[in-house]
Amino acid sequence: MKAKKCATILLLLLMFIPSATIVNKAASQYAEPNVLFIDPPSIVNATLTKGFQVTIGINVSYVEGLHSWQIKIRYNPALLYTNYTALPSQVSLIKEGPFLKTSGLSTTFHTYLEADYAFIACSITGTDLWGVEGGSAELGYLATITFIVLTGGETRLEILSDPSDARRTKLSDVNLNTIPYTSQDGYFRNVVSGIPSASFFPLPTFPLWGDEVTFNASASSGLDGIARYLWFFGDINFTTKKENTANETDPITSHQYTYTGTAEKNFTVRLSVIDNMGTTGNLSVRVLTVVSSRLQQDLAIVSISVNSTYVEPGGSLAITVYVENQGNSSATSNVTAYYDSTPIDTKTDITLNVSESRPIKFNWNTTGVPQPQAYNISAWVWPLKNETDTSDNTYTYGARVAVTFAPHVSFTYEPASPYIDEVIVFNASASQDPDGTITRYFWLWDQSTFDATNPISEHSYPTGGTHYVALTVTDNLGASNSTSQWINVSKLPTVVTLTMSPIATVGLNTTINGSISPTPTTANVAIFYRSLGEDIWNCLGNTTTNIHGQFSLAWLPSEPGTFEFKANWTGDQKYNGDESDVIRAVAKLSSTISLFVNPSSVTLGEEVSIAGSISPHPSSEASVTIIYRIGEGTWNSIGNATTDQNGNYIYSWKPPAVGVYEIRALWDGDDITHGAESNLARVQVVGASSYLTYIVIAAMVAVAAVAIALFLRFKKKVEQC
Repeated sequence: MKAKKCATILLLLLMFIPSATIVNKAASQYAEPNVLFIDPPSIVNATLTKGFQVTIGINVSYVEGLHSWQIKIRYNPALLYTNYTALPSQVSLIKEGPFLKTSGLSTTFHTYLEADYAFIACSITGTDLWGVEGGSAELGYLATITFIVLTGGETRLEILSDPSDARRTKLSDVNLNTIPYTSQDGYFRNVVSGIPSASFFPLPTFPLWGDEVTFNASASSGLDGIARYLWFFGDINFTTKKENTANETDPITSHQYTYTGTAEKNFTVRLSVIDNMGTTGNLSVRVLTVVSSRLQQDLAIVSISVNSTYVEPGGSLAITVYVENQGNSSATSNVTAYYDSTPIDTKTDITLNVSESRPIKFNWNTTGVPQPQAYNISAWVWPLKNETDTSDNTYTYGARVAVTFAPHVSFTYEPASPYIDEVIVFNASASQDPDGTITRYFWLWDQSTFDATNPISEHSYPTGGTHYVALTVTDNLGASNSTSQWINVSKLPTVVTLTMSPIATVGLNTTINGSISPTPTTANVAIFYRSLGEDIWNCLGNTTTNIHGQFSLAWLPSEPGTFEFKANWTGDQKYNGDESDVIRAVAKLSSTISLFVNPSSVTLGEEVSIAGSISPHPSSEASVTIIYRIGEGTWNSIGNATTDQNGNYIYSWKPPAVGVYEIRALWDGDDITHGAESNLARVQVVGASSYLTYIVIAAMVAVAAVAIALFLRFKKKVEQC
């Protein structure tokens, strides 16, 4: 039994070894214990668009004796959504972390959701004498919250610890004693730029119970305008038991605060704005004090502006300090402006009425101010005798101004005459800073921006025309200077070519071919024609290029003549159009030429008559060339014949030698008719001696035949005798 108890104790010790390890890790991360923080502290990711989920942990560093905790965390509900449910059948996005469970005891876990914050509470069930010790990366999680992204924007994730709020962030030990802690808020953003900014003020500044309080958010701003104003007034609706809210499209709204039984109460009013693109900015928070009577004085510096972020040594800088009377009576005081801790000037006896805001002008002469150096501009309104809130009398971080010479800025670009999609090299190497170094080159190409540390950047334009280029250079102290140029980007030039056969035939299709170079994706080409000597071009037709930039169109000439052609395309967003050179083509009628030879067999020395006709017959005399050859030999000229008015021709020819001749006639055509070749004709030519021999043989055969006949007749008569 004793061994079993020892084994049990050893097992319990082993269970707590991981917590000790995590404590060491947390101790190395934070110099002090009891740090309550959001993990990760910052989520900046433009890909977390609508519908994505992000999970944060509420973590604690090394803490001793933690028995229960409660946390109130505020976020922008227009940007992030979360829920909680105790029903097992439903998914809860807020979950208890593992920290208190390391005690081995059971815990209770509760969550309450309000308009823009979640209140989470957890405690160990029972009376554990020591609570839980430790805390680190994972086992230090008190809770995790999963948010569903609703739109684009930014929000702080604030751990709220107002001592007057029962639902505040608090750590407690087993005796319900508060464990002191420090907290670190979180941050979420899922857009790169263009986040709208919420700003508002109430009138009256110190309203009485039941007053109609006007909240004016006209100072809110956004590049895409403001579409909606989400108000959280900080008081509870007695009917719904929920916080009073409003969703407005007008920047001005109003609200009444119902008397709660106390002479004075603070209400935390929050505003979130949503622009026309659906992007929401961080909550603007302002504490409104509702009182039974107005007996307070309060002057505050609300902002500081300067006319430049740098001033050259010895030069002057204009500073404007905005002072506001947030009290309930008029007040008179002095305002002092500073660079770092050195006074610039003091404006005395500044009187402001209730709720009045006034700009106070200062001129800072930097003669003798050490340079090059950057200084923080701040201001202080002197406290009033009856002022109870002096926390806003000092505006510490008003502006950062460098006393330095501005950098010189210039740039060149190559090529000097760029085309669409051509890479242009922008070179700002000639820019210099006389008393420091240039650390930033900010380029503006039309609506496109590029932030670089290198003076050389590249850009191309997808469209032609005149484009605006601006460059702002910033030195190591924040002084900047800008310059700009206009750059002309040309469309890419093209060349249209056109070809076709120079001679066409009436009634037969002739193909017109062409191409566009360089090749556009698809181009519509119009082809025009006219008769030679005419001024007016007629459209023959339209065609489209293929993927190689080639096009073609069929032409069917209906009458003979000489015609001119050209092709044209008007270009597109990337390419300039072009018109081809003018080409000419002659359209002629087709013709035939016949050939007859008589006789087809002659004796050497006799003439052969060669005749035929051209159809359609020429309008004037035409020369017909007659050629011959023997066998497969070379063609030789017989001679030329001339047609008559009907297109007929005739030619007499004596063959020069014995043989079989092939004869052909041809003519070259004229201005309106194509030439043609005739059919082949054959002539056999024999020698004269061969002819006489044939006659003698024939005579001898005939004499012999007569002799035989006489002999047979004589023999018959003898036999009869």
